[in-house]
This record gives sequence, structure tokens and C-alpha cells, in this order.
Amino acid sequence: GLPVATIAVTGCPNNGVQVPNDYLGLSIEWSMVPHWFGTSAAGAVQPTVNLLDSLEASPDKAGVLRIGGNSQDLHLWRPDRPTTKNKLFEGVIDKGMVDALFTVAERSGWKVVLGLNLRDNNPAEAAALTRYAMSIDHTHRLLAVEIGNEPTVYFGSDATAYIARVYSYVQALDARIRVIDRGVGIPAGTTTSYGALAATIGRPSAIRGRPCHWLEPGRRAVPPGD
Repeated sequence: GLPVATIAVTGCPNNGVQVPNDYLGLSIEWSMVPHWFGTSAAGAVQPTVNLLDSLEASPDKAGVLRIGGNSQDLHLWRPDRPTTKNKLFEGVIDKGMVDALFTVAERSGWKVVLGLNLRDNNPAEAAALTRYAMSIDHTHRLLAVEIGNEPTVYFGSDATAYIARVYSYVQALDARIRVIDRGVGIPAGTTTSYGALAATIGRPSAIRGRPCHWLEPGRRAVPPGD
């Protein structure tokens, strides 16, 4: 096997925060899912499983796959439509892509944060994609769904409109498939206005696993709460 390097870090402050086992993560665009994960459960890409396994310090320290990014707000859930015309940031998501993704996640032990399209303002479609993912997720790999990515691109500074739209998605997800009660987190796609969003939803515990970036002019990227 490969040689193992041991690194000792000294001089750390006593009040440091311990890195959790699931800190490790990898973010992949929806458009890259066919290449990295496959187009069907049977055709799931085993080298990706091997790669994910190789990143783990130990089998109990599997990471989190975040599927989305810029492409999630320009990809539509079309379960039975071919993906042959997909582009880098625009296209469709079919059943085969989701099947392959969760097959790789199951084999590797990694969790999944599933990116949903907020830009199209279609909560029912987002709920349908999530429902399908949950229906094939037999080993509970789905950690969370992410509602939108960098929505300031299309909302600008209109936080009120953003919160209202995210709330409509949360309502659809929780009413149709009870995602919150089933332990699936719902991070939104920006760190803006989390207090207002949690207050509007009325269930702050649902807003977890939050991304750590925003795009508003004059702000810096910091973890929520800093």
C-alpha cells in the first residue's frame, strides 16, 4: 500500500474546536454526475467509490458529497428525459443520475447533500426530486437538501423575496414528504438572513449544515454566527 505520513501539530490553543468525523467533503456539479457517478445504478462508477474510500482516515470517517453548485439552479428534474443535451451548467436530472449517485454513496459510506433548483420557483418539482431520492436511499445516505445556490445572483439584495421563496420550498418539502421529521436537513443556498428564515419557518433545527459563503457586496465569507 501507499506509505503513511504522520504529522504532529504543536502549539495549538486549548480552546480549539475538534474537527468532526464528517468534516471531509467533496462538492460536485450536477452536470458532472454522469461522469463521476454514472448514469444508472448498474453502471455506478467504481473508481469514484475507490477515490472516496481513499480520502477517509478510517471507514468510520466517511465524508459528505455536496451535489449542486452553480448547475443546480439551471438543472431541471425530468425523471425520464435523456440527458444527452446537458451542458456544463444547464440540463436535466433523470432517475439514472440519482440512482448512480446513491449507489456510489452507499458503497462508499458517504452522505449526500442534494442541491435543488430555487431559481425556477418550482417547489413541487424540488419535492418530487427529493421524494425520488429518498425512495431509493435504502441506507439513509441523504443528509440534507440544499435549496438554491448563491441566490443573490438572481434575487440581488431582496432578502424578503428570497426568504418567501425558500419558505415555500420548505413547506412543500415538509408537507409532501415530511423531510424535517425524517431527519433530512434543509440548508438554504446562502448565509444571508438565517435568523429571519428560521423564524419564518418556525423550526430553527431544520436549518442546519449551512453553506459558508455569500455574494453580497462588501461582505466577506465567514461561517454563520461569526
